[in-house]
Amino acid sequence: MQIETFKCNKIVRLKISNSLFLGNLGELEKAWREALSYSPEVIGLDFENVDFIDSSGLGTLVKFYNKSLELGFAMHLCSVSEAVKKFFERTRIDSIVSIITKEEFEKQYM
Repeated sequence: MQIETFKCNKIVRLKISNSLFLGNLGELEKAWREALSYSPEVIGLDFENVDFIDSSGLGTLVKFYNKSLELGFAMHLCSVSEAVKKFFERTRIDSIVSIITKEEFEKQYM
């Protein structure tokens, strides 16, 4: 997995590449902790280059979402591929976490 961090004022976007699964979630959690250190108002998780996510990855996203509620900032998933979007719809995460396009995220926050 590769993760690039983009920061603009109190907005952080994590661009994630490849797959999210139990074996590599430590990298994502490290990037998340770094993003939290900026005291963000918004964190966007850019899934444009994510081709697979397992149930452990899904659980991590729910944990991140709950942390965003606890700390009072917005969290969005953006640029989600069709395959991953279908997984989110089947697991109903799309009913709790905001999923928007990269363009919407950039227009609204960057």
